[in-house]
Amino acid sequence: VPRRGVDGLGAVCAAGGVFFYTMYRYVTASVMHRHAPILGRFTWEMLWLLRPLQSMWRLATAPLRVVPDVLIIGEVRCGTTSLAGYLNRFPGCQTPFSPWRVGFADNKESFYFVGHYLGLVHPLFYRMAFPTVFAKWWQTLRGKPFFTFDACAQYATAPWVPHLLHRAAPRAKFLYCVREPVSQNVSWWNFEAKNAATFSRDLCCGDTFVAGREPQPSLGAGFRYSRSDEAAQLYAAAEALRGPVLPLWAATWPKGQTAALTQNGRYARNLERYESVFGKGSVEVVELQELSRDLPGTLRRMARVVPASCRPGEAQMEAWCGAPTLHANGNAARDRDSRDEALLAEMKAYYAPYNKEFEGMVGRTFGWN
Repeated sequence: VPRRGVDGLGAVCAAGGVFFYTMYRYVTASVMHRHAPILGRFTWEMLWLLRPLQSMWRLATAPLRVVPDVLIIGEVRCGTTSLAGYLNRFPGCQTPFSPWRVGFADNKESFYFVGHYLGLVHPLFYRMAFPTVFAKWWQTLRGKPFFTFDACAQYATAPWVPHLLHRAAPRAKFLYCVREPVSQNVSWWNFEAKNAATFSRDLCCGDTFVAGREPQPSLGAGFRYSRSDEAAQLYAAAEALRGPVLPLWAATWPKGQTAALTQNGRYARNLERYESVFGKGSVEVVELQELSRDLPGTLRRMARVVPASCRPGEAQMEAWCGAPTLHANGNAARDRDSRDEALLAEMKAYYAPYNKEFEGMVGRTFGWN
């Protein structure tokens, strides 16, 4: 083997090792909110989960890739995974790259604009999660349909995302999944407090939290913190972020996932951010119960946001409707707080005016109040 080739391979391996270790420490702090062990089982588990060489290659070739036609922007625990599963059945659909080799995220969400790639959020490199322009050209040359999507459920709540997305994909169309906000908060809390904590323990990443990123101790504490002046100030500061790198305090949401409950549930504010940037009519709202109550109508509305050549026929949609409803990311384990009737009543009263505002924006009544 020529010496130059050996040196080149060694340089690639060294760069890959540095990239992985840096990314490993960053996502442990920003996503799991813990200090990363220097070495150990957790390190090797993360090497398998994070796909560092694929991420490096895709970042290097980002200018040669396409941007998504459709985005499912959230909210978390509102059916985004199920909706992405149906979208994946549309003709010509190409799924996004995910840095996480886990079932609910793989081939579904890039996590790019919430900073999972060392905090990088520059619009140019968003393309790294999607197919190459050559793949699209080849499909078009053969007369085949082609479109791609991203379904990152955290994009609706992260206040800096709409402006960065507009710079990256100004012609994108959006699907916005919602549900009754108290049930959304409870489901998200249970997912984060139970499932995510178990996932972190199974990976042996420890319980030494980054200062200021400790999870809220209960559903009630998380709900009340998200209404605090401190949370309001953090999200106001986050509104002004434009990259190219997110500060650690913001990724993936300011103060962490369990501190964002009312930011999740105030749908009108999150929808207004997107419509103010992309224009009225750019976002199609899907309520969670519609996936089971009116799947044919939901599929037809989804078809309106994809390119015309990629819309399924009525026979295809009828066949999907005849099968069991797709539930791609089931309910999380229940927490004791989620059965506290006084707390749930407090949350319901808090959201009532915001629900009314949201219904007025979309011109529909959901019956949440």
